[in-house]
Amino acid sequence: CDGEDALARSDVYRSDLEEITLRRRTNAAFYVSLLDPKVTFSPPCREIEFNTFRTFGIQVEHREALRQHLGHVGIGTAIHYPVPIHVQPAAASMGHREGDFPITERQARRIITLPVHQGLTAVSYTHLTLPTTPYMESPVDSRSPTKYTEPDIKLH
Repeated sequence: CDGEDALARSDVYRSDLEEITLRRRTNAAFYVSLLDPKVTFSPPCREIEFNTFRTFGIQVEHREALRQHLGHVGIGTAIHYPVPIHVQPAAASMGHREGDFPITERQARRIITLPVHQGLTAVSYTHLTLPTTPYMESPVDSRSPTKYTEPDIKLH
């Protein structure tokens, strides 16, 4: 292939990637606007970062009940690191055990990843966001920051 063809494909790919990123950032901003920060925690977006939202993680007290409910209405979720790193076999030589890092262990029990992909629609959000309150009864720990900054969805 010649250079012009490669350049044209590169521009199309970049355009698609920018659209995908914009949709994911828009989806994340929508979640942030719907989730109650009194019972949910998600890391805030900071102005010095540009998050493309490959995943959208939150922390809730009743994670398994929420996962089960969302699964029943056809919404997949994930738990990306259910075992804290300090108690994984690969870290055994460091000599840490359960209880050494209580905040990390608490987060590992609470984190759930919600769908944020570019194909989500408003209908998907309705199923995802409306039923979550009963599964998030406990207030967010006061040590966790709860102030959110909506992501700036303009692409640079």
